Amino acid sequence: MKQIKLSKQEKQVLRLISSGIVCPNTYPHHIFISCVDSLERLGLVKGLWNEGHELEDVRMTKYGKIYLATNPNLHNPIDWKWIITTIIAIASAIFGAMALFVACSIKYG
Repeated sequence: MKQIKLSKQEKQVLRLISSGIVCPNTYPHHIFISCVDSLERLGLVKGLWNEGHELEDVRMTKYGKIYLATNPNLHNPIDWKWIITTIIAIASAIFGAMALFVACSIKYG
């Protein structure tokens, strides 16, 4: 199962929904609604919407339950492509500087 990149708020809302809480009074309602909408597009939850885009109820989907079971801490995926290319760029800069110093020391040494 591929990992999905979730924001901090989406992780909080997904944990709330998995525990059976729809929207606590202490949590901002507009943020909860936008996170449920986003999680619904990802297929993790299913919301019951009234007219005017008002949330009546929300439940976890089977995919959401499986995703939460396989990734209980909700870690975001690591993009190894950027890490590897950064390491290669730094290594090539170091080797280029070393080659410059060696070439200058041979010529003027």
